[in-house]
This record gives sequence, structure tokens and C-alpha cells, in this order.
Amino acid sequence: MIAAYVVLVRWTYAYATSPAWRSGWSTALWAGAVVVVVRALSDVNRTSLHHFYRERLATTFLVQRLRTGEAKAEPYDKPLRVSDQAGASAGRPELVMAAVANVADADYVPAGRGCVPFVISAARTGVVGDPSLPPGGTRATQEYEYSADFDRRDLTVPAAMAISGAAVSPLAGRASSRTRPVRVLLTVLNARLGVWLPNPYARPPALTTKALRERDRAGEPDATSRDRWRARGWVVAARATSLATKPGPYRLLREAFGRPSLYDRRLYVTDGGHYDNLGLLEALRRRPDRVVVIDASNDAENSFGALADAVATARMDLGIEVDVDTTRLRSSDTARAASAWSVGTATYPADDGPAHVADVVFLKALLTDDLTADVEHYTLDNPDFPRRSTGDQSYDEWDFEAYRQLGHSLADTW
Repeated sequence: MIAAYVVLVRWTYAYATSPAWRSGWSTALWAGAVVVVVRALSDVNRTSLHHFYRERLATTFLVQRLRTGEAKAEPYDKPLRVSDQAGASAGRPELVMAAVANVADADYVPAGRGCVPFVISAARTGVVGDPSLPPGGTRATQEYEYSADFDRRDLTVPAAMAISGAAVSPLAGRASSRTRPVRVLLTVLNARLGVWLPNPYARPPALTTKALRERDRAGEPDATSRDRWRARGWVVAARATSLATKPGPYRLLREAFGRPSLYDRRLYVTDGGHYDNLGLLEALRRRPDRVVVIDASNDAENSFGALADAVATARMDLGIEVDVDTTRLRSSDTARAASAWSVGTATYPADDGPAHVADVVFLKALLTDDLTADVEHYTLDNPDFPRRSTGDQSYDEWDFEAYRQLGHSLADTW
């Protein structure tokens, strides 16, 4: 497609300067046709590793718990809409998936941060953060699903899972300083797990809104045959427009070279760990009385880097003081950690509600005494356990069981 653009630019220049070129319309028409067709059919979200990654996550972790206690795998092609995952309203925990939108606007983000929080939940989806951000950064999730794709395929539960864990990306929020030297290489090699989503600040497409309104009207009891045919026409037009406006090759150039902005029509959304690797900030933003934090990051032993970053960010962005004593979680050359968990506090300011103190239960994936024999044996064979990098995607059943059993054993000590 870029070559076709070059041909078009070359022809335009020659047309303006040389009469001989003014008869060469066929070249321009062919180049223009290539540009239009490729642009209409291309979708850089589809050609990235996102779909492969989300299928791997879905087939591994998405299961349905039956009343018998058994777990049944959910088919990957089952349309699990985020907006259908009722949480608090149904008496269940609310599912909130934390990601980031990569932006570099100096008015809204501190120097070097490169991102703002982006949350995906059943009720609302979009940009959240401190008061310096413009209001109206979130939209009703069902409406946003239609804006992302008229058939609601781009913001399913598996997609949101993959987006919230899209660590390998040319743009990576706070980690962008590390990826900057290889941004072009990551883009060319298609090492891209992030996704271009519509900017929630933008108004939903008028054609989509009209098509949904006509479809609802056609479903009413007094709808006529003409109403139904008209609704079909609007739906076809909205679906075609949705396909034609998918993020194209221009977005690849933005990934490789561009400076992302909150004013763009689309935002590049990646791993929430590019802002807070624990998800603690999004929990604290809701001001609960108790927060349970499970830290499975692979930061250096005894460093608790992910916790330290979250504590500092909570203070900077939310004005919340978090205090967690990690003394008993530290190991030495001669002894393992005495415990894998600690109970701390989070002190909320009175700005957005009554000032009060909440409990913060912090559980860290680490080695303690009294682990099962299979986990002890696995530890001998894998010295980096349990801080193995997620860059290794070749986990087998032994790896999976070791991490599962470690988590089970540590949780039992709480």
C-alpha cells in the first residue's frame, strides 16, 4: 500500500510539471484502486499477534464453573461480550480489566509516563485517571462495543484479557523508554500485542447509532415490512462502514514513528502493567474497605518493585497512602521467606469521599517452607521459579501445575 501511495505522489508531481504525464491516467487509477482496496480490507489489529494471543489465553483460562464443581472449557468462538458480564448488580464481583492508552500529551501525563489508565468493565469502558484529564473519557460498554466493531467482535472478554496483558508492543506506556530504540524493529517484525481502539472521547459513529435505532424499531410489534427492510439496509451500511474504517497501515507508521495523542481518533491500548503491574490503582480508585493484591510479577527477589511502583503511583495520582510491611516476605541466603502475605493499610483522602483506612492484603508468589514435594522438586530443576519470565511461552503441564500448586499452597497460609 505504501508503494501505491508513492506511485500516486510521483504521478501527481509529474502531472503538475510535465504535459506528457497528463495522459497517463491508467497508472494513477491503478495506484488509486490499490490504495482504496487495501485500505478497505486491511486491519492492523487482525494482522498483529493479538488474535493469536487472545486465543491462547481463552483456551487456557476461560472456563465455566458448573454446579457440580466441574470446570467446562468455553468455546473460543462463543461471543462473550464484556457488557454481558454483570457483576455487582448480580451479586457477584465486578470484572474490571485494566489496560493503558498510550499517549504523550504533556498536558495530561507526566514526562516519561507515556500513558493513561484505560479500563474495560461491563458498565463503562475508556480512559480514567487524575482530574487533569478531560471529563467524559468513558462510554457505556455496550455502545463502545458497537463503535469498535458493528458485530461486536473486537471487545469480547478474551480480547479484553489479551489487551490487558499486551506487554510486547512498540508503544508500552512507562516502559516506552526501553522499547523506543527498537520500536521500528518490533513493528516490522509484527511483535505487536496492542490494539487500536476508538477514542472514547469521540462521538460514536452516526451511521452506527442510526442503524441500531432502526434495528430496534424493526423489532417492535407494530413494525412494518418496510421498517424491517429499511433496518436491514442501515445495518448493511453500518457493517460495511465499520469494516472500511478499521485501523489501516497508517496506524503501523504511528506505532513505529508516531507520537500518540489523546486527541487521535484511535488510541493504542496495551498492557495495564505499563502503568501498574498489580491492578492496585484501579481497585483503590473504587475506595473499597479491603483490597486483596496478588503479586505474580517477576521482579528481583526481595525488591518488591511492582508493589513499590504501585505505592508511589497511588500517592501521586490518587493521594492515597499505602503501607505494606514486607519484612516477613524477605528471604536470606540461609532461609526462605517466613510468609508469603502481609496485611497493610490504604489511607484514603477526604477529597472524593469520607477519609478512612482500608485493609490491603498483599500476597506474593515466592518460596516458603512446607511446600509440596512436587513443587520442591520443580524448584530444583528451575532456579528462576517462581519468577520465570512470561517471554517464555512454552509452558507445559508441569510448569502450569507447579505455579498452580504454589498459589494454592500460599493461599492456604493466609
